[in-house]
Amino acid sequence: MEPLACVTRGQTLLDLYPGQVELVVGAGPIGLMHMQVARAFGAQVMVSDPIPERLAKAKELGANWVVNPSDVDLPGLVKEISAGWGADSIVVTVGSSRLVEQMIPLLAPGGKLNIFAGIYPKDEIHIDPNLIHYGEFSLTGSADSTQEDMLHALAFIENGQVKTADLVSHVLPLEELQQGIELVKNRVGLKVVMEVNGE
Repeated sequence: MEPLACVTRGQTLLDLYPGQVELVVGAGPIGLMHMQVARAFGAQVMVSDPIPERLAKAKELGANWVVNPSDVDLPGLVKEISAGWGADSIVVTVGSSRLVEQMIPLLAPGGKLNIFAGIYPKDEIHIDPNLIHYGEFSLTGSADSTQEDMLHALAFIENGQVKTADLVSHVLPLEELQQGIELVKNRVGLKVVMEVNGE
């Protein structure tokens, strides 16, 4: 619930309404929660990730479009599906300044971009201010949640609009903690959960 509440806050900041197009960059557990919440708000969602297994999970969970940016021209596809308009909102769930820079030109006029990942080591973002000025773009970030977001997250889980259990790919005993760390480090699967005394 805690990360889903943070995701809910991030999506709320984007002021989505039905029919808008959102691009979610990164199909890890957080990105897949963003996709599901955006869908619950009525948006059409494209998910971008270089890992085919994660794209398959995104499609299974309801993404309208999935794209591997290593194989497909992502900017071209965004323009194609939006009839040249661009994405109404973009969420970057990967800690990369370069990705943020690359996504801003994909926004539709008046579009909003949420940086939903800490970037370490710290790095600068280089943006042409005219893109923001003439495009009337809004850039925001989010990392926390409120009590209200917690209640919304619980409702999303209870009513099945966000399937959190489907994000767990591995359940390992605590004795296999190192293996779990390696799975996460190598981006194998999705959410890795450790059991302690069988719980």
